[in-house]
Amino acid sequence: MTRTFDTPALRRSLLVALAVALAAPSGPAHADDSDTAGAMVGGSYFIFGADLGLHDGKAALAHGAERTAVDGFFGMLRMSTGLLMRVTRFGAEAGLEGTLGLGWISAGAFGGSEKAGLSADLAGGVVVVPYRSALVGGSAFKLAAGFGTDHDVDYLYASGRLGFGETTGAFGVELGYTYRVGDAPTGATLTEHKLAAFIRIDGFALGAAWLGGDSARYRGTGESRAERFQERTLRKGEYTNWLFTLGWSYR
Repeated sequence: MTRTFDTPALRRSLLVALAVALAAPSGPAHADDSDTAGAMVGGSYFIFGADLGLHDGKAALAHGAERTAVDGFFGMLRMSTGLLMRVTRFGAEAGLEGTLGLGWISAGAFGGSEKAGLSADLAGGVVVVPYRSALVGGSAFKLAAGFGTDHDVDYLYASGRLGFGETTGAFGVELGYTYRVGDAPTGATLTEHKLAAFIRIDGFALGAAWLGGDSARYRGTGESRAERFQERTLRKGEYTNWLFTLGWSYR
């Protein structure tokens, strides 16, 4: 099926925005002249860890069938990294972030007669920190946007994050919201919302997230027909996920 979601054009637009943000006249690497800023995204960081997710959804799995329950679990080893590179003329720190994940999805999460299978996720984008404060151990508001690809879709994402404990070495917290939209070869369009909380205690990183998604906005002759063709995909129909993360954080 031919894709109509123009991800190449949107990717080019993001690359242009990135070039403008990073090429703008800049000052020091951090707006506060501090090399200690950044528990999560507010500076250089690297996180290696494992994600464990619980999948619950409804989708049409057979020709002419009503939507039925789909549930199972999935897991992924993930490496995430970020780097703030400069301060723009507006005083906002700007940089890059990226993530690479490899994992496994249970047969139950796929639904139907599907077998368990491997999964992958590769994404990267731009990070901007328009606000930073010395309060609460150093706090920062961050905006990020980028694109990626995984076992289901090519997607774009945008997020807002609020971090605390940015300049302390022992404890940090980050709360965030991420919106993701993507296009699958089956013709389905994914829309997903993610609410997440992330805690860093010394070097340990603990996280929990709730994801709510809809992969039922199809281009075709009907939802059940489009859902049937989404074989070997985790996100089909309407679904929710709980995601838990345990890892090691270095900054």
